[in-house]
Amino acid sequence: MKRLRIILLVMLLSTFNYCKGQVTYVNELKKKQCNEIYINNINWDDIDKTEGDLYKMQKLLKMPFEKSIKTEPNNIIYLDNKDNGLLFHFEGDGGIFQLFGFIIEKRGVTFTILGKTVQIGDHISKLGNIKTKVFEGIKEASFGIYENTIIIQFDDNDKITKIEYMVF
Repeated sequence: MKRLRIILLVMLLSTFNYCKGQVTYVNELKKKQCNEIYINNINWDDIDKTEGDLYKMQKLLKMPFEKSIKTEPNNIIYLDNKDNGLLFHFEGDGGIFQLFGFIIEKRGVTFTILGKTVQIGDHISKLGNIKTKVFEGIKEASFGIYENTIIIQFDDNDKITKIEYMVF
């Protein structure tokens, strides 16, 4: 039994060190920096405050969205603008919805982080001196937002191909 505990302890410490090592590749953002993230010059806190309301989002971002709702396993609202390659994902319980993710996949939608504004097709260097990595064959810059992540993917020519935020 003592041997089993030692083995489990070693495995746990190994896992902790592995995870700890992974964090060194993430660009951690301070709270002030998190509050200065924008999509098309709209602060993402203002987007979150819409709670996924279709009309508020259309007015705020000045573009149409197609709304879809899923109720399993959680209450989910998707707001999609296929023309601009912009998708928002809100989740909620009891009528209160929060921004749980977004994806930007086409040029024309701007994204501002660390005081730098980029869009799909821009060179990753436009973001300045940030850490990047290759994860499962995909080049990316990841930003730690509280306990969640913004990932900016780029191709072999260092051109941004996708910007994504997801809650874990």
